[in-house]
Amino acid sequence: MRSISRAQASTSGLFPPRALRRVASLLMLTLSRVGGSSITLAWNVRRKGTEHATSGPFIMHASDLISQEIPPLRPDDTVGRALEWMEEFKVAHLPVVQGRTLLGIVKDADLVDRNDPRATLKGLLDQPEVPFVRGGQHIYDVMKLFSERGLTVVPVLDEMGVYLGAISEHNALRILADTANISEPGSVVVLEMAENDYSLQEIARIVEGNDAKVLSMFSRTAPGSTLMEVTLKINREDISGILQTFERYEYVVKSTYQGSNYHEDLRGRFEELLRYINM
Repeated sequence: MRSISRAQASTSGLFPPRALRRVASLLMLTLSRVGGSSITLAWNVRRKGTEHATSGPFIMHASDLISQEIPPLRPDDTVGRALEWMEEFKVAHLPVVQGRTLLGIVKDADLVDRNDPRATLKGLLDQPEVPFVRGGQHIYDVMKLFSERGLTVVPVLDEMGVYLGAISEHNALRILADTANISEPGSVVVLEMAENDYSLQEIARIVEGNDAKVLSMFSRTAPGSTLMEVTLKINREDISGILQTFERYEYVVKSTYQGSNYHEDLRGRFEELLRYINM
């Protein structure tokens, strides 16, 4: 296998486009407590073919997110094989495992810098700290690690330190989107209020009083601010009555995305992203 420069790797699709990586990081940032920003998320869960007897939210653990199609590397594997697998699975990181023990994580840029496709991975495993999550940790912990460490793959270990598998950011985001009902038809409402005025019970009562349901909700408080931004996904496209009720209760409606207009806005943003990537 011939050596690959970093510039060639970037244009060949080995490295994810910077703009797409930035978008993914921003999405994951909304699910963590990073830089002093406090965020909470709530949703109604509907899993195909599955009924939950409890009324509480479904707890998504790291072990539920493992991508079975991503195999670990071995310390005797070559740099060339690692780069080929990264290109095949569209990731920029892969775990290196000996038996069932996690030895480290290799990164595409480090492999390209090595400039020797026949070299083994042993010389790239002198990492002082190897990021990982336990199988029983919550999905929030997984997304926080993705965001803070800039990873595309997160290894999962059990309580005894045995390697269970790896989570890809693509799979994690897909499952998160499914769980939060992002793809469900409906509308989005963004409210702004003082932290002391926040009441999930009252917000839900207003929505349900207009014969609608809150499919998902997340809230964000910016660092150094007392204002809170609450984003609601509602299961109806016509939300004029809901907006009037919010205004009657003196809620500030910061923005709305209703039905087809919401999807047109998403399409417009996606097209802008593609134009940015092609610049």
